[in-house]
Amino acid sequence: MERNSLITIGDWPWMVPLFKKTLLGLQFFCSSTLISYSLALTAAHCIKFKNFLTVKMEDIIAYVGKLDITNWTEENSQPRLLNEIHIHPDFDSDDLHSDLAVIKFKKPVNPAYNVAPACLWQGDDKLSSVVGKKGVVFGWGADGTGNKLTSTPKLAVMPIISQEECLRSKIEFLFLTTNRTFCAGFRNGTGPCSGDSGGGLLLPQRDKYGNLRWFLRGIISLSLLQDSSLKCDVHQYSVFTDVAKYQNWIFNYVEN
Repeated sequence: MERNSLITIGDWPWMVPLFKKTLLGLQFFCSSTLISYSLALTAAHCIKFKNFLTVKMEDIIAYVGKLDITNWTEENSQPRLLNEIHIHPDFDSDDLHSDLAVIKFKKPVNPAYNVAPACLWQGDDKLSSVVGKKGVVFGWGADGTGNKLTSTPKLAVMPIISQEECLRSKIEFLFLTTNRTFCAGFRNGTGPCSGDSGGGLLLPQRDKYGNLRWFLRGIISLSLLQDSSLKCDVHQYSVFTDVAKYQNWIFNYVEN
């Protein structure tokens, strides 16, 4: 994440970094968003390429409530192994269509000041109803100048862009967007980068009781690369999987 606000523990209690077991120990590889005390939502490309899982389920650890991905003595985080991974059946690793995966923990996490699920999007799934609205995005990804991850997450505020504006901005988006994705960003050097995949974009909304809640609208899917360095180009829009278009599929796995 480039040029963003720092986050302190408990600010956004649905942020979940994902780690994989390696010969050198645990390695951070993607972000995810807590959607219940047993489930998190992430990008399918974090886990699968073509017909193969790039990370074995038994090698994945979700560190719920964790802030510093380099501090293994950090208190109040709840590591969880997985017992289910559900990749969306329409996922295509070539164009990242339906880039969505639900992961289920072996054991539910306990509610805490730094552990709480985000609200799932419900109702109207039209993109036009949220174009121009600003959402928050979080991640532990690189800062756009190199490949180094940040030890603690950063947050960016980004407006959702119309499909027309996104397509006009760069010809590559013609092949990277669908009617179930959306673009967001300022094109000013602020946005997701390598390592931010799977993180959520959340919008503030009033629930039916009038309370302000944060609703998950998008999952970070991809950012364009700079032609010369092949580093993420944070001066272009980023592409998100539109969670609203997958409500029925997601709710199949959410506990009553």
